[in-house]
Amino acid sequence: LKGLVVGEAIIDEYHYCETMGKSGKEPILATRYLHSETFAGGILAVANNVAAFCDQVTVLTILGSQKGQPEPSELFIRQQLNPAVKPIFLYQDDAPTILKRRYVEHFPLQKLFEVYLLKHLEENSPAALALCHRLEAILPDFDVVIVTDYGHGMLGPQAVEILSRKAKFLAVNTQSNADNQGFNTISKYPRADFVSLSEKELRLEVRRKQREIGSLMTEVAQR
Repeated sequence: LKGLVVGEAIIDEYHYCETMGKSGKEPILATRYLHSETFAGGILAVANNVAAFCDQVTVLTILGSQKGQPEPSELFIRQQLNPAVKPIFLYQDDAPTILKRRYVEHFPLQKLFEVYLLKHLEENSPAALALCHRLEAILPDFDVVIVTDYGHGMLGPQAVEILSRKAKFLAVNTQSNADNQGFNTISKYPRADFVSLSEKELRLEVRRKQREIGSLMTEVAQR
């Protein structure tokens, strides 16, 4: 099969620390830096996973650029992609490639807090229009389209409409996270052939905390 994966590229940084205690002058937690790791996350990780069992994989995503030049992070991203993955990169001007920086207590690997570096894509921006044009052109060439929608602005109403209309087989995850605060639910997609959601994401869609999960799955599937 020919597979296309679509969604936000995210660079995941993990900074491992050792907690020292409360600061002497402010009511904050003081830590000692130990080491860090960086990963190609978001749709980049999805593409690498799909390449493990699909010979022809293309990833379509948007990276940041500054003053018309790609960010240095693009080289890192290209190095981290499986050689079987063909990248199609579009660029958002004067914006960073999305980066999520987590600070982690090294034992027992508990996250202390995280920082997002991102700029939401406006619906009628050049990058958004370029994404729609590219989707219109290439979607008929693929047997399956996998969308991981992190709700950071890349996949607006126009892109969603094109994906829902033209993908031969559409698999979708709409993720709930701190940035989208429950606004990024699966009903933004009028059609999908396969849906992957966490229980929280499912309950946000129907706005029910306690109802039995099996009936929620049936209701959302029927929608």
